[in-house]
Amino acid sequence: MTNPTPKSLLIVDLSSVFFPAWHAGDNREVGFAYGSTLGKVRPLAAKFDHVVIACDSGRSFRKDIDGRYKADRPEKDEQLLRQLSDVQDALRADGHLVAKA
Repeated sequence: MTNPTPKSLLIVDLSSVFFPAWHAGDNREVGFAYGSTLGKVRPLAAKFDHVVIACDSGRSFRKDIDGRYKADRPEKDEQLLRQLSDVQDALRADGHLVAKA
């Protein structure tokens, strides 16, 4: 009996790819962060047997401990949230597991 071929796994922290692209984009209306994120994740993901996309769940436990945590930050931009959701949908459609962490 032969040993099975080992499988490879890629875990992507979506925030670490999406948010730098969001902050670097000059024209957020045209989907710079969306295109940039998919342009980085898809070629890398193609090299692995399995891909998991780890996404922030939204609320941090730190906020529960101390209400001042990130209290001075403005609300997230509606375009940002839309592009992030669209990126998650596209990666899900590519067959990757998109999981809230």
